Amino acid sequence: MMISRFQKERKVLNSKRLDLDACKSRLKKAKTMETTTAGNSRTTGGFTVEQAEADLRVAQAEFDKQAEITKLLLEGIQSAHNSQLKCLRDFVEAQMMFYAQAHQYMADLQRELSGPNSADSLYDDTGFSSQPPPQQ
Repeated sequence: MMISRFQKERKVLNSKRLDLDACKSRLKKAKTMETTTAGNSRTTGGFTVEQAEADLRVAQAEFDKQAEITKLLLEGIQSAHNSQLKCLRDFVEAQMMFYAQAHQYMADLQRELSGPNSADSLYDDTGFSSQPPPQQ
């Protein structure tokens, strides 16, 4: 969910960057046209340098805003990743402890079962264990 939102915002950021690049090109073209028509009108093919500069400021502000949104989402993904990694490490540690304890119980049981006369010492004449069950 978070990654798909980040991808969407990244596409918007790319679109804003393209808009910004187009505004920079229009400003450059307007300035070039202004110098070639020096002194005539400040209008250059329907665009004035002032209008191109205003468009550039708006495009830059939109790009900066979108860049901040994208950055915040990326930081959120990193934070979520770190949290999930911690949970995974905790789970692995718990699993290792569980299996180590199970291994120890099985090793103890194996020693009990492989001792001399283990079957005779565990059960009395009735077939029930004469020893109390192991405490955990």
